[in-house]
Amino acid sequence: PPPHLTTFTPMRLAVALLAATLASHAHVHAQNELVLQRGDPIDGLPGVEISSIAEYGIASTGDWWAAARYSAPNPDGGVLFVNGTAFLRFGDTLADGNVFVRATAADFTAAGDVAVLAETQNPSGAGSVDALLWNGSVLASTGTPIVDAAGGAVGPVLWIEEFALDGAERVLALVTVGPCSLPPEYRLVEIDPENPNEATLLLGGAATYPYGTALDRVERVDVNAAGQVMTSGREVDPAGGFPLRAVRLDGELVLKTGDIEPTTGATWDLEGTIFGLTTVDFDLDAAGEVLVYGTLEEPGNVRRAIARGDTLVVRGGDTLPGETVPLGQIDPYGASALPDGRVFWSGYEQGSSRKILFLGDRIYLREGDAVAGSTVARIVQASNVNIVPFPENGGFFLHRVDLEDGR
Repeated sequence: PPPHLTTFTPMRLAVALLAATLASHAHVHAQNELVLQRGDPIDGLPGVEISSIAEYGIASTGDWWAAARYSAPNPDGGVLFVNGTAFLRFGDTLADGNVFVRATAADFTAAGDVAVLAETQNPSGAGSVDALLWNGSVLASTGTPIVDAAGGAVGPVLWIEEFALDGAERVLALVTVGPCSLPPEYRLVEIDPENPNEATLLLGGAATYPYGTALDRVERVDVNAAGQVMTSGREVDPAGGFPLRAVRLDGELVLKTGDIEPTTGATWDLEGTIFGLTTVDFDLDAAGEVLVYGTLEEPGNVRRAIARGDTLVVRGGDTLPGETVPLGQIDPYGASALPDGRVFWSGYEQGSSRKILFLGDRIYLREGDAVAGSTVARIVQASNVNIVPFPENGGFFLHRVDLEDGR
C-alpha cells in the first residue's frame, strides 16, 4: 500500500526541479529550493541515477509528484516520485500482472489516495497499455468497457488521454474508444474506485450534448475540490455551420470562438494554432474561475492572451506595470491561478527567446537568473503546472529548469 501522504515540505537545496515559496503581492520575492535533479540516486534501485525529469505537479492536497527517467541499466526506465520518494519504478508488477513503464500524470485525494496515469506493458515487454492506477491497483486501462447511463455497451477504452480528481474520490477521465479511428473518438467517462474496470459515459460520441448544442467532440476536462467540472470541446450550432470550440463550467457556457473580449473589443479565436504553435488551452482553478489561453483578433493584430473568467490577464506585446522588459509572445503551458486572483504564467522578452515566469504582472524568474550556485539556462515547463496555496506559508509551486552547470 502507498505511504500516507502529507503536505509538501521543501526537502533540500539540490535540483533542477524547483520548489518556490511565494511571499509578496506587490513584488515577487520567492525562495527557490531545488528538490530533485539529474544524478540523484533512486531509492530501491542501487547504483541507478535520474537522467531526466519530465512532467510534474502539485495537488490541492499539497502533495507533489515528478515523472523521471533513468538511462541505465534500462533506457526506457521510468520512475514516479511522490513527495521526493520513488513511488513506482520501471518493472514494478501491478495487480493485473502488467509492469509499470513510466508515468505521465498523478494526483491525490485528501484521504491520501494516489491516482497515476501510466504506460504499462506485459512482463515479456510486448504491447503497450495505458492504465489509470489507484493506490497501485488498476482502476481502468486499455480494454476497460464503457457503458452508458442505462448500462448499454459503448465500447472499450483504447487510450486514456487525461484524468481529473475532485480531491475526494470522484474520478473523471478523457479517453479514446476502440477500434482506432482518425480523428480519435473522445469520450468523457467517470470511474468509481469502488467499482474498478468499468467506465460510465458522461459526454461524447453519438450522445447529444445536454446543454443546448450538439457535441462534435469533447477534448478537455478539469475538476476542482468543490466538484465543479470544466469541459471543453467542439460544438455544432443546430442552425448549421462548422463546429466551434467552447468551454463550459458545470454545463454553462463560459466562452466560445467568436465571443467578444469586453475590455478590448477583440474577438476570441479558440480554434487551435497559428504558424503551427498551440494557441488554446483551458484550466479550472480552486475558486471556480476558468483560465483561458487563446488568441484575440483585432483588425491587423492577432495576439495570444490569457483570461481568468471575465478578466483579461495579459496579451502578447503588453507593457506590464512596474516592469521594464517589453513582453513578446505568451507561452501556452502552465497558467495557473491563486485564490487571490494572481495568475502564474510565462512568456518571452520582445524580440528574444529568453523565457520569463510571471506571477501577476511581476517577473518571478527568468533565464539567466542565478539559482543554487548556478545560472538558469532554460526554463522547461510542464503542461500541467499547478500553484497550490497554503495559508501558513503563502503558496508553493514547482517549476523545472536546466542549469548552466549541467543539473
